[in-house]
Amino acid sequence: IASLFWGLWLLPLGRLVRLSGFFPKFLGLIVITGGLGYILRIVTNLVLVAFIDSPSIETLNLAASIMMIGEVPIIPALLWFGFRKKGTTTTTAPD
Repeated sequence: IASLFWGLWLLPLGRLVRLSGFFPKFLGLIVITGGLGYILRIVTNLVLVAFIDSPSIETLNLAASIMMIGEVPIIPALLWFGFRKKGTTTTTAPD
């Protein structure tokens, strides 16, 4: 059940990444895809397991695992764009 909430949390994060202008817009789509992967895995394992056969469950879980990789690029992006210098500013102490 915790994976469901993790996936749901990634959806607004991806939306904020897309709207921020600080990150590339495609990164937001990748994060949203990762969130949908978490949700797909939970729905597959809790709901669809009673309705479809085992090979289909395994295929959906594999697809969800591939989608969940979408949350990984946000970590290096935060590091890269967070430490990138946009320009140097100097401040002087008041006399």
